[in-house]
Amino acid sequence: MPGIMTRLMGTDWHEMTAAANASSNHVKSLDRWIAKAREANPHLNDDQAERLALMMRKAHYVRMGKLSAEARRIAREARAELQQAGDESETAA
Repeated sequence: MPGIMTRLMGTDWHEMTAAANASSNHVKSLDRWIAKAREANPHLNDDQAERLALMMRKAHYVRMGKLSAEARRIAREARAELQQAGDESETAA
């Protein structure tokens, strides 16, 4: 465990984040989505592949936004249930 902590403390997180964001495989990279569009349909020309890639990227972000909202809703409901259970146990005691 000490080796892990040393490595974590010695890591430049800003540099690591910048490198990840600059990667051609990063989720925001248009090249990544063009490659996915060409995988789905290799007969697309460059313009078609780019337009499909933009639509796929937008759909991805919309989907992730909806999942994020759902996760927040579930967490909020779980906190409310825990709070209610805690309140009920206090009144029963």
